[in-house]
Amino acid sequence: MSETAEKFYELNITITRHGPKDGLGGPLSAGGEQSVRDHYLNKSNSQPHITPRKVISSPVHRALQTANIYQQVLKEHQGDIKIDVQVEEDERLSEKDLVEYINKLEPEKQGNWFQYWYHSELGKRAVHDFSEWLLEKIDNQQQSGGALHIDAFSHGPVMAGFV
Repeated sequence: MSETAEKFYELNITITRHGPKDGLGGPLSAGGEQSVRDHYLNKSNSQPHITPRKVISSPVHRALQTANIYQQVLKEHQGDIKIDVQVEEDERLSEKDLVEYINKLEPEKQGNWFQYWYHSELGKRAVHDFSEWLLEKIDNQQQSGGALHIDAFSHGPVMAGFV
């Protein structure tokens, strides 16, 4: 019986909620854009990014805005290390139709919307899709070997529902 040597692999995934937004379903606020930029500028000065990386975002506009600001900071502020990563979109990182769901709730339930969303089919699907995405990334890296860092941009309810 022959043994197959396991491939070395290293996978780091950083999952970030989008920056501060305008309103329930709005894009990043002007202050939100600036706080995201400031956060990543401060972080980029203290941590060089050498490992090959991917940037993956929910297709929801505020998450994409956050990912694009991060990607721009990576490109502009890494000194001699040239990083050219494109932002990939993946629906499995999205909160689905959360705003529409909240707006359809009875007014007395809207203040505590998370508990209703989490137990709804929509919430269950969002958590399932996120879990599926995460397991796929782990499996793919294990199969291909090597090192990879993934910066993922999602939404608070998806991350809280997963945890």
